[in-house]
Amino acid sequence: MTRSSSKRNRRHVSDDEGEESAAGPSTSKRARPSPDVSGAVELDPEGDAIFAFKNPDSASDETIKFLVSSKVLSLASPVFCKMFSPQFQEGTRVRNGERPCIDLEEDDPTAMNVILRILHFQSDDISFDLSRAEFASIAVHSDKYDCRRALRGWVRGWWHANEFDAMFDLTSEEVGLTLLAAYMFRFTSLPRLAADAAKHLKPDFLGKWQEHETISLLPETLKVAVHTWLADGVDYVQGRLQAIEGSLLRPGKGYLVPFSWECLHCGKLFEYGDGPADMKCSCGRTVVERYCTTQSRVCDYLNILRLVGLHHSFQPFKTLSILQIAIFVKEISGYRHTHICQGKERCPLVVQLRDLCLEVDHRLDLMNVERFECVGLGSKVTT
Repeated sequence: MTRSSSKRNRRHVSDDEGEESAAGPSTSKRARPSPDVSGAVELDPEGDAIFAFKNPDSASDETIKFLVSSKVLSLASPVFCKMFSPQFQEGTRVRNGERPCIDLEEDDPTAMNVILRILHFQSDDISFDLSRAEFASIAVHSDKYDCRRALRGWVRGWWHANEFDAMFDLTSEEVGLTLLAAYMFRFTSLPRLAADAAKHLKPDFLGKWQEHETISLLPETLKVAVHTWLADGVDYVQGRLQAIEGSLLRPGKGYLVPFSWECLHCGKLFEYGDGPADMKCSCGRTVVERYCTTQSRVCDYLNILRLVGLHHSFQPFKTLSILQIAIFVKEISGYRHTHICQGKERCPLVVQLRDLCLEVDHRLDLMNVERFECVGLGSKVTT
């Protein structure tokens, strides 16, 4: 073949390529009809896929649609990357020039709206003001699609802006949703949060968590650890209060109660300026100086329990959190300041009430996080 002939052949191939290009792609790559995108939220005007979610506010089969970029989502999420790979129908259809509509009916459209907007850099209208339920839902879906890293900055912002680490005065459900979000986002502070939650939860929390569709996603090991610590704490305080009565029943030294008298016949007490001038009771018997004794200390202690509502049983403890029980304990312990005898700080009743408060406070302070380090954290986010 001559050189000029070779050039003509090369020009011929080039012309053929140009004709093919002008005619458009081959039959195998020709775009097929795309689904209707009217009404879809255009997160990417040139998006190549549509996500459809069931509208929870509609009684019909109405959906909420988002026009998305498979490339953007694949970069942000290994799950989406897999979804749009040639191994799956959705990925094949995108490569064939189609615009597949992917139904995600099980997902929460509100949470996915936030996630998809952030991944597509359309976050101007996203609020930092979230409820714990909304935050937990975002956490569940970010875990499902493995896009936690892409949301990391937003997660920190939501957490601190809404003070989600504050557990005071929350319902059992709100505490559970907070722990679930921390677990799904792989917070390194999860053990500490679980320890704090255990102090605020009431004994009936576990049943409510098990029945809650979202909170039930928490690992069983974490739920059991929280429940066990709470039950152990309640049993400890109850046992400690019962042990005080036994300790006070032990024979001990009696101490004079200054400026106090009693009638051993009718039990009437006289204090300070109320004492009878002739040392006679109204029943005619002689009054004597009063002493703080084993019997009187037990009576005083049982009277204190009666004043705080625990005289007949410890039933109230079954409806209180450990922190609420600790308030009971402080109130009980505070009665030591009303007890007066010459034994002062050596009086067995004063000693028992003082030690009770110190021991319960010490137990709360030693609420270590090791018990809650039973849940693997995987890739971690520090808050």
